[in-house]
Amino acid sequence: MPQFTSAIIVLALASAATYSLATLWLINNLAKQAPPSNAPIAIGCGAMLLHFCALFITGLDSGGLSSSFFDAVSLTALIVVAATIASQASQRWLTLLIPVYLFAGLCVIFAALFGHHSPINAGSAGLLLHIISSIVAYSILCLAALYALVLFAADKSLRSGASGIWLQALPPLQSLESHLFHLITLSWAIMSLAIISGGLSIDNVFEQHLVHKTVFTLISWGLLSALLLGRRLHGWRGRTAARWTVGAFAALVLAYFGSKFMLDIVLQRL
Repeated sequence: MPQFTSAIIVLALASAATYSLATLWLINNLAKQAPPSNAPIAIGCGAMLLHFCALFITGLDSGGLSSSFFDAVSLTALIVVAATIASQASQRWLTLLIPVYLFAGLCVIFAALFGHHSPINAGSAGLLLHIISSIVAYSILCLAALYALVLFAADKSLRSGASGIWLQALPPLQSLESHLFHLITLSWAIMSLAIISGGLSIDNVFEQHLVHKTVFTLISWGLLSALLLGRRLHGWRGRTAARWTVGAFAALVLAYFGSKFMLDIVLQRL
């Protein structure tokens, strides 16, 4: 048994509990239609710190940053939380933190309890850049997909004449859409860096264990490229933009987590 297993589990439980507290605070404020408060952000930062400590100690205990399924998802969740909290500076939308906190709380628990630690071995600076940029690009696209789903649901509700507390809590749709495309552009740029650095650092990106990851990553990059081009040339927006964003995110999920799920979860149990 790894040396710090108990400490990792305690930190993960504390992080999940703190994420839950912040989520309950947000839900209570939403139900009461209370004015925005910085308390859920402050509590979320505490949960994020505990989450980071759990991942950091896991890395120390297992010989480096792990690329296994649950550990990779947990790291992604941590980056999504950090990006969502940081985005509050430019667009105040605390309601978005509810699903983000819930997702992160589940991820940190599953990583601590079921993580199959597999240290990342980056043999060169280029490969390390590829790994880091891939994780960051995926995390930002994950946040963009969340924006896209909310945008799609809000647009559909407004067209049907529906109303609700959650719609009232949203920022203006034009502002939401603008922020979505900022995230898409950033994700596309970092994904481009990941593809270029991977192409330069990996001898054969079409090896058997990399081929499907390469193909689906290129599909995701192509969908984002088409969306940005369609936005520029044809003014694509609203539900069209949401569909393309979710499609690109789904392709990237299959590119990385599809293989990780099969290797670390399914095949490990056979």
